[in-house]
Amino acid sequence: MTSIERVEAAINLKEPDRVPVGPQVATFAARLAGLTNLEYIYELDRPEMAWRSMFNKFGGWDMVTPPVLQGYNIYWIVFPCWSPIWFNVRLPGRDYPADHQAFSEMPDPPMLPDPSGYDLILEEGFARFLSFRDVGAVRFFEPYILENKINSILDYWHEEQKKSLWNAGPCWLPFDVLAYFRNLKNFLIDIHKRPEKIREVCDVTIDGFIEIAKRIRLPDKYSNTILISGHRASGKYFSQKIFEELYFPYLKKVVENFKRSHILSSFHLDDDWTLRLNYFREFSKGSIGYVEFDGTTDIFKAKEILGDRMCIKGDVPPSLLALGTPREVEKYCRKLIDICGEGGGFVLGSGCETPPNTKPENFKTMIDTAKTYGVYRK
Repeated sequence: MTSIERVEAAINLKEPDRVPVGPQVATFAARLAGLTNLEYIYELDRPEMAWRSMFNKFGGWDMVTPPVLQGYNIYWIVFPCWSPIWFNVRLPGRDYPADHQAFSEMPDPPMLPDPSGYDLILEEGFARFLSFRDVGAVRFFEPYILENKINSILDYWHEEQKKSLWNAGPCWLPFDVLAYFRNLKNFLIDIHKRPEKIREVCDVTIDGFIEIAKRIRLPDKYSNTILISGHRASGKYFSQKIFEELYFPYLKKVVENFKRSHILSSFHLDDDWTLRLNYFREFSKGSIGYVEFDGTTDIFKAKEILGDRMCIKGDVPPSLLALGTPREVEKYCRKLIDICGEGGGFVLGSGCETPPNTKPENFKTMIDTAKTYGVYRK
């Protein structure tokens, strides 16, 4: 099987020849190549070469996330103005040293310092917060100017290497964007004091978010999956009642719209979503690509609840990759393969992004365990 066929089998809840493996990698590749985070964000060639070098060093894997598919990079092909650099965020080389540990951090004070910002969004939309501060409007167009070169990078991975691309593009929900723009503390207060205003913004803007996601995605030949990131709706922030009123109806609308357009919805879920897992059973079988966990949600519970409806992906914890031993990594990967991989429908991966201080021997163990222990015995 090629990697593309292997991942497609898992997404279709079948057993491939072995468990596919697909870690998220950004800062780890930069560190291995001696690149600063500033260089990784603002350059095209060296980050790509760093990624290829890392990929070959560890023997390759199945689902790939090269820099042009990462929202950190200025050359993020799917829609460059949604990269963090186009908002007034704090960046390495601009607000921090060039090798600051985080690619981007939200500003303080937040972009919406007070609740009047909701009305501003209703009047002018989210786009009014785009910023060219210290970046320059000209660079906004560079990903389009270099489109042929960027497409050649995608072709290298998909056509030449026969690797599955992580997704065809992103979709954010207004709820999550508002949580970032207001900052989490203010937004949690707003949820209780002015839920009707949050609902109004979500009602007005959700169709635009859906349309943008569909227009900016990569061609079907690369992937028919759009990735929906859930950052601020996990079970640790607010009640099920609020989730049912302010978040899930919009998530459901996105998934149903994508399905009508023959697009699979996939999820990257940060924080602990264990209490929310049953809601995902409301999505029809065949509408979901995969659901990816970051090491916080009980992934074994997720397999139990969702394994007959959608592919499970994850979730070797960043702490284990950075601080554990190869033996500990192998033990956990074997457990994931034994439980989540049973019957197919599983992709082994890192829990969210592979941290920059990952031990190379631990990363190699994760990859190799999928290739050896993860073989399905017919």
